[in-house]
Amino acid sequence: MEAAGEFLRVPRRRDRRRHLPASTGIYRYVRRHWPRLYPRLRAVHRTTFLRPAANLRAVKRALWQDLVPRLRGDPRLSILDSVPVPVCRFARAKQCRLYPGVAAYGRDPCLPGTFFGLRAHLRVAWPGVIAGFELAAANSADLALAPELLAGASGWALGDRAYRSPAAREQPRAAGVSLLAPFQTRT
Repeated sequence: MEAAGEFLRVPRRRDRRRHLPASTGIYRYVRRHWPRLYPRLRAVHRTTFLRPAANLRAVKRALWQDLVPRLRGDPRLSILDSVPVPVCRFARAKQCRLYPGVAAYGRDPCLPGTFFGLRAHLRVAWPGVIAGFELAAANSADLALAPELLAGASGWALGDRAYRSPAAREQPRAAGVSLLAPFQTRT
């Protein structure tokens, strides 16, 4: 139920424009709209549903790693990039208790100013299969996580200028990956 619900767009009550693919929203949506498929769900409390879903995170990751090679993604062409994952508003960053010791301040050109949170580093294989990901502090360098992302890859890996380093190009090349990160000045 949770795996299918991740693909649904469950609207929040307060703001109908934003969507909540979290387990709480999935639980409420399925309980309300699919009572025939899950007749005993009305007797189950929300936390009883959420605890096993959270505890299965390692199993879900192992399942994902098993399914990625079976998909029709081409491992010889990968794209590396990172996206910011703010965990709270910047004004509340000092009081934020989410991800203690992991979340940090970081900058991203797409966001206005500095943000507090994490950075998701992704490796996407052709034609759009997420073949690897890592969550790191927002101030971590993209280049530092490139070897972990490129584990199991072969062929070419394309990245933006954050992945450019002549010294770092040799390490993936020894593993059979040619990291292409062109130098480009900021405009």
